[in-house]
Amino acid sequence: MLDYANAMVSGTASGTPTDWQEHVDGKPQYAPPVPPLAPARFTGALYLKGNIANCQNFGASEQKADANYVQKVLPNATAFPSNHTPGMLGYMFWAAGTPSARKSYAPTTDCTGGMGVAARTFGIPVPMEPLRQK
Repeated sequence: MLDYANAMVSGTASGTPTDWQEHVDGKPQYAPPVPPLAPARFTGALYLKGNIANCQNFGASEQKADANYVQKVLPNATAFPSNHTPGMLGYMFWAAGTPSARKSYAPTTDCTGGMGVAARTFGIPVPMEPLRQK
């Protein structure tokens, strides 16, 4: 059973804190209303393509630029009055070996300058440990 969500991106750009905040706040004006989601229950989506900073240059990447928000965003105080655990689960990356050959994207086969540096910076073990089993 999955117990988290991924904040999807729209259009051709990666997600941003503004996009992710919508999940924290919920959408009470929708019919039916969309309730707030605790940040610790969702990931923020970013693109990972061979020719962008998320893959090639951690220092210029969205993952570095948005790390403070991802680590510190607080839950909606009205929806979660006793839960003040800061931070989202982290990032989820949308990637493929070659995302779209017809759009001339560079293959996502070597991201050591982006994802490799990010893994070391954020202390992510490589290879990753198994997900919880229960």
